[in-house]
Amino acid sequence: ARADERRPFRLSRGCPTRPLRTAIADYYNTWYGSSLAPENVMVFAGGRPAIIATLLFLDPAVTVRIAETEYTPYYDMLEGLGRPYTLVSSGESNGFRPTVDDYLDDSDGKGLVLVSNPCNPTGQTRTEDELQAFVDLARSGRMGVLVDEAYELFHTNPVSALAYVDDIDDSDLFVIGAATKGLQAPGIRVGWLISSRQNGDNLMAPSESITLMDVSPKQLVSVAASLIHAP
Repeated sequence: ARADERRPFRLSRGCPTRPLRTAIADYYNTWYGSSLAPENVMVFAGGRPAIIATLLFLDPAVTVRIAETEYTPYYDMLEGLGRPYTLVSSGESNGFRPTVDDYLDDSDGKGLVLVSNPCNPTGQTRTEDELQAFVDLARSGRMGVLVDEAYELFHTNPVSALAYVDDIDDSDLFVIGAATKGLQAPGIRVGWLISSRQNGDNLMAPSESITLMDVSPKQLVSVAASLIHAP
């Protein structure tokens, strides 16, 4: 092909994962009434890499707000990445479930709330009103919200912040999911990040820069098959 006919390298969301990304989007659209497109989904080698990638590419001015009783490796990630963060009080006095207002207290400038739901290790699961409040906060332009839903399917009925999102592309909401716990597939290191297309684009890399990948096509096919809603 002539030089002027060649297409530039496209940004990559990893290996050829569109069928999996489509299956994940369809899962949330079917069970939570979302309106996700495959472009709202990024696939990683587990949920933790998805969280790390999100934190890694935050603007340096963003301060993370995190409860005192969250999953302890979160603090290790923040320390290791050099991300500024402040702790939100969480204990018997507030039922181990800080409110949105608690996360806003003492926060100056742009911030990001990091929360797991259901919470690991307390087991607290957010109510519909609480999830709606977090989603509204993510649309406010003041703070982003990262919800780790690794234990989504451990609650009866399963819950997701995505059930309360009208338009993910008009939001600074980040939702993490993974196959390890919910699908009881610990050997399949596949996780995903749901976000606006703009925020997802900030995490992508040119295809020519991708040289290593630790998720095999067989793993992707297995997870995609398990996520597709059977009629």
